[in-house]
Amino acid sequence: MATYSIRPKEGAPISMPVKWEEIYRDKLSSQEYNIFNSVEGIETIYLFFLEVL
Repeated sequence: MATYSIRPKEGAPISMPVKWEEIYRDKLSSQEYNIFNSVEGIETIYLFFLEVL
């Protein structure tokens, strides 16, 4: 599955990179990242890559 692709499941979860802190957090769920709440995370990652380009 490609990064930032929408999965064909209820709630429209998105495949996206996460930080290590998020992986080790209790109750990590793929449902946390969806088309309704992921724009802020994508903007943050975009700004990170913009700095290194």
